[in-house]
Amino acid sequence: MRSAIDKSKEGMEDSAGVKVGVAILISDKAAYMTELIDSLNNNFRYETDQMTIHKESFDITETLKQLKRTIQYDKLEIINQLTEQRFYGNKLYFERMMMNLIDNSIDHNKRNPNIEINIKNINEGLEINYKDDGVGISKTTEKHMLHSNYTTKDNKEGHGIGSTIIMDCITFHNGTFKIMPTTKGVNFKIHLN
Repeated sequence: MRSAIDKSKEGMEDSAGVKVGVAILISDKAAYMTELIDSLNNNFRYETDQMTIHKESFDITETLKQLKRTIQYDKLEIINQLTEQRFYGNKLYFERMMMNLIDNSIDHNKRNPNIEINIKNINEGLEINYKDDGVGISKTTEKHMLHSNYTTKDNKEGHGIGSTIIMDCITFHNGTFKIMPTTKGVNFKIHLN
């Protein structure tokens, strides 16, 4: 018959063995997460570098079709009035700008708004007339929305990077952003050169 001391020692060894196993598992998971975060950071740096230096001729119509397929939002209408389908600019910036505009319309409305994007050539560039029929934006938001890190999300989970990407795209393309008067929702006029 084993003594209580032997049983106690055995329990400590089992407990220690379990603790070591859990510690190894946590350590392995932490290493994996560190690797994953490093990979995401490297991808982000690569894409950011691409956005800041790379220009190419790309098909706007095809890019918008792909964007619409990716988003799969039923209330998105793209009115294409382009006479020239190709645009010399940064495709990744353009895609990110459009995604952020659409995402903001959806995120800031309790019901899914109708979104209309009218795009046409103007001189050597593009004119994008972006509208939604949501709740619109306040005068305070109008003043601050294009500043870095400004967010209008109630829970402040947003970090304002979406507006920064929109403005970075416009700046990169020597463009302009104008808030147009509207009785409902938002109306932005964007020029990219």
